[in-house]
Amino acid sequence: MSSAASFTRPRFALPLGTDAFPLQEEEEDNMLTLYDVLEQSAALNPDHLYAIQHVSLSSLTHTHSLTHAGLLRAVDRCSAWLLHSGLAARFSVSGKEKRQRRPPRIAILLHSDLATFIHVLAALKLGNPVALLSPRLSPHALAHLLTATDTQSIITTRTLARSLLLSSSSSTGLHIAHALPYTDFLSLSPTPHLDPLPIPPKGDESNETRNDSTVFVWHSSGSTGLPKPVFHTHRFWHCYLACHDFAPHHHVHAKRALNMPPLYH
Repeated sequence: MSSAASFTRPRFALPLGTDAFPLQEEEEDNMLTLYDVLEQSAALNPDHLYAIQHVSLSSLTHTHSLTHAGLLRAVDRCSAWLLHSGLAARFSVSGKEKRQRRPPRIAILLHSDLATFIHVLAALKLGNPVALLSPRLSPHALAHLLTATDTQSIITTRTLARSLLLSSSSSTGLHIAHALPYTDFLSLSPTPHLDPLPIPPKGDESNETRNDSTVFVWHSSGSTGLPKPVFHTHRFWHCYLACHDFAPHHHVHAKRALNMPPLYH
């Protein structure tokens, strides 16, 4: 595995305000989404360590190490599963798959591990809007957010699904799908239900901010009442990533970092 100091940071153009992203001559150089950033990072730093997931089984603890290339592969495999199972759809503005509107938003309600990020990126890759919900929310708060974001499908675990079923208002008309273990997407062993699925192309995205560009929803804490949805575009993540540009002499590239963007609020 390459040393941490060899990391090459993806470069992208960050427009001012709501100006359009400047388009590059080569299409693959246009980084309009978070998936685009991951795709370039995986190409530049395939063996660079992205994350370490600690797993506890009974009294034993072990870890899964994930590289940038490994994360891209997991996201691609998850996007194939989402599309094949009908849980998500690819947004296309041309060809036989042309859509006038984005696919319906899907909610992600999972525990705090790699599965959350993999499922979110997989849906966003397809251009399918996502609402990310905290597993700490009460059934009443979950029902409120699902209504406020007009979300009728959710990917969750069997355990967390019980919180949804406790609220009759949230479970009525709600399609509940159980997520696959994130290890299925890591290709740690043969997975017959995933291996044959073709990897879909990414969805179409405009370089301009439009009414349908708010593809990512998280929420406030709800500490002063019910949580409120917070709508974001891919541009938010570009702004966030642009704040993490360290010069080589800072020597931060040789260290592991605990990076905590506010995924929920």
